[in-house]
Amino acid sequence: MELLQLKYFCDAAESENFSQTASKFSVPQSAVSQSIKRLENELSIELFDRNKNKIELNENGFAFLHHIRIALNEIEQGCEEIKRKNSEAHGNIKILIKNNRRYITDCIAEFKKKYPYISFTISHESIAKNESDFDFVISDSQPNGNFKKRELIKERILLSVSKDNPLSSKSIIKAEDISDEKFILMPKSSNLFNYFNEFCKNQNINPSITIFCDDPFYIRKYTAINLGVSLFPEFSWKGLAYNETVNIPIENAPERTSYLFYNSTFNNASKLFFDFINLKKSKKV
Repeated sequence: MELLQLKYFCDAAESENFSQTASKFSVPQSAVSQSIKRLENELSIELFDRNKNKIELNENGFAFLHHIRIALNEIEQGCEEIKRKNSEAHGNIKILIKNNRRYITDCIAEFKKKYPYISFTISHESIAKNESDFDFVISDSQPNGNFKKRELIKERILLSVSKDNPLSSKSIIKAEDISDEKFILMPKSSNLFNYFNEFCKNQNINPSITIFCDDPFYIRKYTAINLGVSLFPEFSWKGLAYNETVNIPIENAPERTSYLFYNSTFNNASKLFFDFINLKKSKKV
C-alpha cells in the first residue's frame, strides 16, 4: 500500500471519475486505474462498482474512505509541523535580569509565542561572575564585559509606607521626613540598594535599616504591616502595590534608568530578541 495510491483513491472516490483524477495528478488514466486495482487486490475487496464507463464508490469504498481521509490528514499535518519547525528560528538566548523582572518576563513570554523554538537561559543573580558570557544584561549599572547599551526604562523610585504610617497623608516626601524611619530594603548587592544608598549620601541621611529582603513580595508585606518603609520602583513593580500601602514621590530623588546591555556579536536568536525589545519599547513610547 503506497501513499500515492491512497491519494489516487481519495480523489477518485470524491469525483467517481478516474479520468479527472489522472488529470489532477498529471498521469495517464491507466496509471490511476491500475493503481487502484492493485489496492483492491491487496485488500481482497472491490472499492468501486464498475458499470461500463462509469464507476461508483460502493459500501466497502465508503468505509475505507473514512479512515483514509483521517490518515492522510494526519500525515499532512505532520509534514506541515516538521516544515514549520525547521523553518522557525532556533537557538538559545542567555539573559541576566538584575531589575525590571516583570517587564522583561512579559517580553519573553510574548516573544516565545512568536518564536517557540528559541530557548532562554535566565539568571537573576545580583552579582554574576560571568556577566560577559550573557547575550543581554538588564541593569541600571554597567556590567562587566564589552557591552553596548540601549535605554530601556526610566522610572521614579517612590517611598512605600503603610496607611497606618503618618507619612501616608503626605503628597511628597522630603529627606527630613524619613531621617528617623526604619527601612526595609533589598540586599546590599542589589542595584536598588545602591541607588538608595547614593541618594542618602547626597541628602546627608543615615537611614536605619531593620530588614533586608530579596523578595519584593515580602518587602511589600512587611511594609503593609508597618514594620518599616520601603522603596517602590514605579514601573518595575507596577501592579504589585498593596491596598494597605501608599506610594509617595520623594523630593529630589533622581529617576532610575534601566538599560538593555547587549553583546553586539549577535546570533540569529539574540538578534531577533534585540529587535523585538526595541520594537516593543518604541510602541510603548
